[in-house]
Amino acid sequence: MPKVKKEPYENSKKKNLFFYEILGIVLAVLSFFAVAKLGSFGLYLFLIVKLLFGDWAFLFIIIGILAGCYFLMVHDHLPISSLRVLGIFLIFTSLLILSHFSMHNYIKEYSNDYFSLTVSLYIDYFKSANSDAITGGGIIGMLFFYLFYYLLSIPGVVIISVILIILGISFVSRKTLNEFVKLLIKIFKTIFRGE
Repeated sequence: MPKVKKEPYENSKKKNLFFYEILGIVLAVLSFFAVAKLGSFGLYLFLIVKLLFGDWAFLFIIIGILAGCYFLMVHDHLPISSLRVLGIFLIFTSLLILSHFSMHNYIKEYSNDYFSLTVSLYIDYFKSANSDAITGGGIIGMLFFYLFYYLLSIPGVVIISVILIILGISFVSRKTLNEFVKLLIKIFKTIFRGE
């Protein structure tokens, strides 16, 4: 009787191991193809990642490779529900928003309809398969940038981005905002005193 109870558990454990190993291999190989731009498949995979994340595409491809290695070694899901991961997400979102300034400055020389011109440039960029084109913050950065831009204008975009970075670093370091501000003040005092 005990053997009958153990077998389903062992089979489900093997299925989980098999699932995470396949997922890890696929994710690592796809990320490798994208970073190396191997063939038309690798090039278009890189273009998709660059369209989504803009100038930070290389960082997300490296995260894909690391996540694939994590699945292969640990055989478990990524710990994405922690406060530190939320902090990293906030920092990355802020970097995508701030990096979209270059695309916005390029677009505003040609038209006042910033959003639609950016989208049409992204479509042309993908069709021409030009991996060196300007993408700024990519589609994700563009959506957040223009949301804050239309609501709060340029200074509002900068203020929101700085707040997101401060919150992200606070979450990553697992400190309250009060503790984090005190730590920053202490660091600034140490730097400017020359100690």
